[in-house]
Amino acid sequence: SPFNNDRYVLNAQIGEGGSVYQATDTTLAREVAIKLIPLTDEKVLNEVRHLAKCKSEYIVDIHDIHLKCNLPY
Repeated sequence: SPFNNDRYVLNAQIGEGGSVYQATDTTLAREVAIKLIPLTDEKVLNEVRHLAKCKSEYIVDIHDIHLKCNLPY
């Protein structure tokens, strides 16, 4: 798995491209979607933080972000 984390278990890739996964949140016992994106600089991290504050039926809610993985994502 490209994602090493104690909280989320990646179950299957969703769609094409390989960066979105159907996963299980083991802490809250629920199914979630995980998108792996490269957080290469502070600008990208700030964009994610701003998106997390947005509430719209057209924007997926961001519940969590992890910066420590075995890959730079």
